[in-house]
This record gives sequence, structure tokens and C-alpha cells, in this order.
Amino acid sequence: MAFTLEKCFTIAVLMILATWASQAMSRTLNEASVEEKFEQWIAQHGRTYEDGLEKDRRFNIFKDNLALVEQVNNAGNRFFKLAMNKFADLTPEEFIASHTGFKMSSHSKKAKKNAPTAHKNSKAPPPSWNWTEKGAVTPVKYQRQCASIEEKFEQWIAQHGRTLQESSFVEKHEQWMAEYGRTYQDEAEKQLRLNIFKQNLEYVEKANKEGNRTYKLSVNKFSDLTNEEFRALYTGYKMPSNSRPSTTSFRYENLTDVPPSKDWRQEGAVTGIKQQGSCGCCWAFSAVGALEGMVQINTGKLIPLSEQQLLDCSTNYGNHGCNGGLMDNAFQYIIENQGIATETDYPYQEMQGTCDAQMAAMAAVRISKFEDLPANDEQALLNAVSMHPVSVCIEGSGQDFQNYRSGVFNGQCGTQCDHAVTLIGYGTSEDGMKYWLIKNSWGETWGENGYMRIQRDSGVSGGLCGIATGSSYPVA
Repeated sequence: MAFTLEKCFTIAVLMILATWASQAMSRTLNEASVEEKFEQWIAQHGRTYEDGLEKDRRFNIFKDNLALVEQVNNAGNRFFKLAMNKFADLTPEEFIASHTGFKMSSHSKKAKKNAPTAHKNSKAPPPSWNWTEKGAVTPVKYQRQCASIEEKFEQWIAQHGRTLQESSFVEKHEQWMAEYGRTYQDEAEKQLRLNIFKQNLEYVEKANKEGNRTYKLSVNKFSDLTNEEFRALYTGYKMPSNSRPSTTSFRYENLTDVPPSKDWRQEGAVTGIKQQGSCGCCWAFSAVGALEGMVQINTGKLIPLSEQQLLDCSTNYGNHGCNGGLMDNAFQYIIENQGIATETDYPYQEMQGTCDAQMAAMAAVRISKFEDLPANDEQALLNAVSMHPVSVCIEGSGQDFQNYRSGVFNGQCGTQCDHAVTLIGYGTSEDGMKYWLIKNSWGETWGENGYMRIQRDSGVSGGLCGIATGSSYPVA
């Protein structure tokens, strides 16, 4: 196994001090938790930390060092052993900065090579020699730190061309990579993604500090993507080439008994958050979400239905698989196919495939038609959502949308739809802001566990982010 220079420094010191390890500290991770080992180590070395955050950071470093020690020792192909010691809560960078210090001479190696050697003509050395046995070595001393870890670390990062802030970005990126299981093909790609991650993190922190928003942002699984990459991979609603026919009336236009709030999750009409992955088929998830709600409200059965069938089989109706589509086209396909299969029978693959006629014929749900809501009419949309979930389009590709975490979104966005979601409710926040409740298809780590609240009755024609510009729902 190849080690970096920094890890080699750490290993060298761990070798020198390996004999100190107690029986308790030599147990494997299976015999005692890492937390227990860390507490034992703290007690043994009298270590204290200024606060809980610092202790957590040191624990993570300790855990990494412990894993390295056990990995090396378990390899069994070395003539040395490692152990945890007083440096075990330091990163290799901190250790180098605070406990080394030799500076290479500015003189060339060539000059040294040609310099006279005092013992050039002496006899051959004995096979072994130990000056401690000759009384020529004082006891081992401890240099400690000539400066604080922080000061020495600053010196190190200055020498290596990094700032403390940049080092923090690197550490946060590594933590983010571990959380989301992200890997890169090479160091060049990793550096590129680090720079993008840094830009997104800076944007998130700046936006949250401004304090004039009713929502919060955070890094998420999209944080190493540029906004252009995000749009290309995770949206997919295609604006109709022809304008939708004007809807002058619809079945709920005279509805008067509209409750002040509605959450179809509480009625059991919403399946769990799904994950479209890097396939631009949000339109399929939006259509299926509305259909699943309709079925549950009509039959009492909540049946997860197949987005993959729409992805594979509705191309003749104007959809383009992972390259975008429309919910109305999906509904028209379901009508003419005489139904749609369950998600279990025709599971999602995160890519378009060939239509499986046999699975597509296993219809679990049928619809007779679909209806479009009047465009740019949030009251009409409210009436419909009070009765069942509705498919809607939004402009969901902005940077705030990409990094949305929580709260009622009222950020900057246009009304040119490029994403599709399922509208599953509405309400009013504690501070009096009206909102729509949407179910997205970007997994549970985005937004409020996969959901989003977005301002309702914002005064924008078509609704905020165009939420009322292209709405429809299936009819049993």
C-alpha cells in the first residue's frame, strides 16, 4: 500500500512510541467502541478540549488514525507495529507543523557529495552498534511544541499555499464526500469538484447570514455541481411547443367549501419520497404522484406506480425519456394503454430503456381522462388541491432552489417552467405566509425531507416560480 509523505511522518512517530499502548487500547473496534477508546485515550493523556465542537473534531481525527493503525497492523506484511499515542488526535498536517522542523539546506546535494569525508579511510563498521550501551546517549527528551498547534499549522499552510479557510473547505468537502458516498476518477476531477463545492458553500453561507429570507439553504447532494450541470441532470419539464388550450371551466370552479389547509400526507394519499437520480424525468414522477393520490382517495389503497413505464413507453406521445417530457403526454399514454403497472412490476432504473410490452400490460390502475386547470389561476389550483394532489410545473433550476433546505421559499425565480413536481397541499406558516406544499423527486436529503413549501398568492402572475402556469390531474 502506498502512503503519502504526511502519513509516513505519522507512521514514523507511531513506530517510535508503539510500546506505550495498553491492553485496553490494543483491543479491536469489535471489542470496544471507538468512542470508548477515545475517552480512555483522553484520560490516559490528560487531554482537554475547549468545547464540544472541538472534541467532536478531534474524535473524528482520532477515529481516522485508529483505522489506519489497525489497517497497517492487520496487513501482517511489515516488520513494525503501530499504536495510538499522544499524537492520535492530530491530523498529519497538524503533526508535521507542530512536531517536526528540519529544514533542507539551501546548498546543493552535489556540493555535499564532493565534500571531504572525515572517516573515508577508516575500517569497516561493526555489524551492529548501540551508543546507549556505551553511555553516550542521554535519556529521551520531549521537544513539545515550539508554538501552538494553531500557529504551527498556519505556518504549514502558508508554506503549502493554503489558507485556514481553504483548509476548512477541504475538510468540509471530505466530510461531504463521505456522507454522500461521492468518488472522483482522479485528483484533477476532485480539485474541480472541490472548487465548485466551495462556491456553493460560500453562496449558502452568505444567503443564510443575510437574514432577510423566510427559508434556509444548505449544502446537499448537488453541492459539487454547477447550476448548469444541476439543470441538465435533475430537471426535465419541457414547455409545450404549442400553448395549452384555454380552460374556461373545470369541475371545481364553483367549489366553496375549501379548508384553510390541506396535507394529503395526513390523509394517506402520498407515497414516500422517490429519487429520479440523474435522469431528467421529473414529469413522470409528477404524473405518477398525482395518479397515486387519486387512486388512494377513490379506493383507499395507496399503490406506488411505475415511472419507468412512462419513461420507456410514452415516447410516441411526445415524451423524451430522460431528456424531458410533459405530464399531459404521460396521462394520454396511460389512457390509451388502458392503464399503468405498479412500481414493483415495472421498477425504476434511472435510465430510459426499451418499452417492455408484457410488463406495460400489467395494468394496476386505469384512468378515463385528464383535465388541465385554468392557467395563472391560483384560486383554481387551490380548489383542485383541496380535492386531490395535482401535477404542476415550476421553474426549479435556480441556485436557491438547488440548495433549498427549509422554510417557505419566496426567493428569486421566473415563470419559465423547467421542472415538474406534485402539489400535495397548502397552508399558512406561523408568521402568516401562505404556502403550497410540493412533493419533489430528488430524494429525502433535499429540502424538508424531500418536500418544499413555496409561497402562495405571491402576487406574481402565474404564481411564484410559475406554479400555476401548467397544472393538470388525472380522472378515474
